[in-house]
Amino acid sequence: SDRFTRDLFEAEIAVPDFPAPLHVFTTHLKAGGDAGSVSRRAAEATTISNFFVRNFLPVHPGRPFVLTGDFNEDDSKPRDPALN
Repeated sequence: SDRFTRDLFEAEIAVPDFPAPLHVFTTHLKAGGDAGSVSRRAAEATTISNFFVRNFLPVHPGRPFVLTGDFNEDDSKPRDPALN
């Protein structure tokens, strides 16, 4: 599917002594280690990355921001190279 089925939430936080608000984004990417889930998670991550490059950064250059969330990657269980 070409629809983005996840949420990317944003909050602007006024931080004392910061010249601009801090933008805090959070998301939850697709879980699962099967090929379909891995592919979907990669598409979701690409969509979020594209949002920052094409939308957020051009409008808010130099603004501090963080991206948080559950990216569903398990360092103790490396990905199957056949799924890449």
